Amino acid sequence: APGVDYKVFAGCEAGGSEIRRKWGIPIDKKIIISVGRNHPKKGFKDLIRALKFLNKDNDQFAVVIVGKGTNELISEAEKIGQEHNFIPVKEIAGFSANGIDTFPSIELIKLYKASNYFVLPSYIETFGNVKLEAIVAGIPVIVTDAPGCRDFIQDGKDGMIVPAHSPEKIAESILQLEKDPDLRQSIIEHGKLKARNQDWDNVARQYLEVYESLI
Repeated sequence: APGVDYKVFAGCEAGGSEIRRKWGIPIDKKIIISVGRNHPKKGFKDLIRALKFLNKDNDQFAVVIVGKGTNELISEAEKIGQEHNFIPVKEIAGFSANGIDTFPSIELIKLYKASNYFVLPSYIETFGNVKLEAIVAGIPVIVTDAPGCRDFIQDGKDGMIVPAHSPEKIAESILQLEKDPDLRQSIIEHGKLKARNQDWDNVARQYLEVYESLI
């Protein structure tokens, strides 16, 4: 079952400007983050193309995609004149203070928290644990209406669901949340409340209950 370590997320400070500078992310832009290895099924090109609609009237949004091979998407941003608003970041691995690996890494958690929105634009996923990570980090989540993406999300309550293959709908959802800060905050709060059940302690307890019932 998918899960997150609430204690690690809660104990990780955002450090927005510092973490942005570290990864070469503009300080003055609203950041839309996505995470995953670059693959056609991920729909990352749709997310990049959404910048065309988001920045139509002013230049305030940037997209950060974290994962292997994301630098190969720079040409997609160049096609729409948004290369200055696309920041590919290689996979972020890291260790906690005691030398034990965390998943996701502390650096990635900080990057989530330094962002304004998370988008999972995939055409298919297994579950897409990254959306759960973003929810726990406290940023609103937008996903496509695709298997593995829409799971766990209740549209308009704890996230937003948009059609797959639709850069314009991605942009519309983000702009809707920009214009309605109360809805944005409500989605964040409902998401974190719902995701609390996916803390690893709860997931482990559920597994133990299943095993004990079989013995």
